[in-house]
Amino acid sequence: MKTIVFRHNFCNFAFGYLYIIYLVSMGHRILAINPGSTSTKIAVFENLHPVFESDIRHTPDELARFGSVWEQEPFRRQLVVDELVRHNIPRQLDAVIGRGCLARPVSSGCYPVTDGMIEEARKAKHVHVTDIACAMARDIALMAEPPCPALTADPGTVDEMAPEAHITGLPQIRRDALWHALNQKAIARRFAKEHGIVVVNDNPYSFILNKEEHLSILQVPGAKDCCIEFNSMSKSHNMPGWRVGMIATNSTFIQWILKIKSN
Repeated sequence: MKTIVFRHNFCNFAFGYLYIIYLVSMGHRILAINPGSTSTKIAVFENLHPVFESDIRHTPDELARFGSVWEQEPFRRQLVVDELVRHNIPRQLDAVIGRGCLARPVSSGCYPVTDGMIEEARKAKHVHVTDIACAMARDIALMAEPPCPALTADPGTVDEMAPEAHITGLPQIRRDALWHALNQKAIARRFAKEHGIVVVNDNPYSFILNKEEHLSILQVPGAKDCCIEFNSMSKSHNMPGWRVGMIATNSTFIQWILKIKSN
């Protein structure tokens, strides 16, 4: 059994997927939409398993008649709807999730699609066809019977960089975070599951960084089977000299820890 340690950002990442993990674990149906430069990929998931997948290809001539990626949104949306109808996919969906847009920097996680998000996506600094995915997800979610939530997760602008990492050689230029956050985090989760990794979340800053709600990695269904969370009174109650801390996990992991340190 291997162990890997993450700081507080991992808690945001884990909690952000709480809703999606809950839906798929409870047998709900989720439609995922991933628009790319020459295709629009879609998949329907039930119980963590894809029950339908399609790669809708777009020819250069089809896309050449559009002046911008946003002009493609109605065209691609209708193709997705037609593809679902053609393969007799029921309109009863529990959520529609679109690939994240390249608008402003955000914390890692899963977000509901709002009018404000779509407006920011239209004005995104980094223009990419993925910017239209949130609007596609929202519009198709409204067509579901009954209408369901529209979501997006881990866009390419997820910013987990240290403040110093944004500094460049020129004071007027700030380095942006722009990366394949969704894919890299998905690979990390799959690797951890396949190799029996224990995730250790050092979470003393949750009380400071999340003022409205104190987040814990253990809120994610199944996390108690593979996660250990550490916390302390030092940051939240200004008691660094007392060295008062706590551990939350399952009884098996507690016994492991007690063999190493008991006080």
